[in-house]
Formats: sequence, structure tokens, C-alpha cells
Amino acid sequence: MPIKQFSGQWAADEDRLLFRFNTADGREFRFWLTRNITRAIIESSQRVVTAALKKHFAPETAEAIQEFQQQTAIQTTQFNEPYASGQNVVLGEDPVLVIGLAIQAEKEMMSIDLRLVTKQNVNIKIRPPVFQKMVLLLNKLQEQARWGINLPVRPEPDVQAQGNIGGNTPGSMTH
Repeated sequence: MPIKQFSGQWAADEDRLLFRFNTADGREFRFWLTRNITRAIIESSQRVVTAALKKHFAPETAEAIQEFQQQTAIQTTQFNEPYASGQNVVLGEDPVLVIGLAIQAEKEMMSIDLRLVTKQNVNIKIRPPVFQKMVLLLNKLQEQARWGINLPVRPEPDVQAQGNIGGNTPGSMTH
């Protein structure tokens, strides 16, 4: 299930993130992400991506590649692309609350297992650079929500993610 696009929006009345993604075959998934689930994804991102790379490279090289990929994601991710909803909303029109999470490196992919309040699991497998773009989107949304989660990134001088999400008004962003 190759992911085509991510979309997110902070729902102030719910104090949650609405996170959606669509796939190349026309499916769409909609989730509510809590502050704790978002924190777990963001804070584990560097460690998990580096672990995936260490399966193929020396530790120092893996860390350098991870930092390079992260900087590339920061420089190239655009948050203003229109989101194209999938024709088949797999779990239903209403977003489903994510209550548990497991992220691990599997071969050259990131495996993200979302445990849902409906007692279902959704497993997403994506390449590390795509995962890093997903984390950037979640980080922008949590900044908008003012959750105070720190993205573990070492930005180089004058490097900023493209896109502007504006002040206090809830908005949506897509990549």
C-alpha cells in the first residue's frame, strides 16, 4: 500500500490532530492522534530511522545519512499541496482514535503499527525519507497546537521547512 499523500489538521475543540493519508490505489485512512501518540512518533523518529540505516551502514555513516535525509526533508517538504481524498475510506468517514503505537525498522522500511480504539490495527510500511516527511507534518501541526513537543533535529543555519501555517487559527496542511 504505497502512500501517496499525508494530510493533517489540528482540531482545537478536540485538542487532537486529524491525520489522514491516501494510497496509490485510492484508499484513504483517517485517524485522531492524541498529544501522547504524536509525541511518541516525533520523539522516536531519529532513533528509529537511524536503526533502520544501521542495518546497512556503519553507525557513524547511518547517523550521517539520517541527518542528511532529515535536512533534505526539511528543505523540500511543502505543506500547501491540495489533498486528494481517496475514493475508498477504509475505516469509515469518521476518524478513528489511535490508542497505541509501535514503530520499528524492518529491512529498508519503517513499520508503523497503529492500535485503534476499535480494537483494530493498521500497519503502515514506508521508507525512512517518507517517514521523516510525515514527522515534519506532525511536528508543524503540534507546533500549531502549542503542545511543546520538540522535534529532535539539528537544523543547519538558515534552513527552514517550506510552507507557513499561520498564527492561532486551526488550519490544515498537506504533504
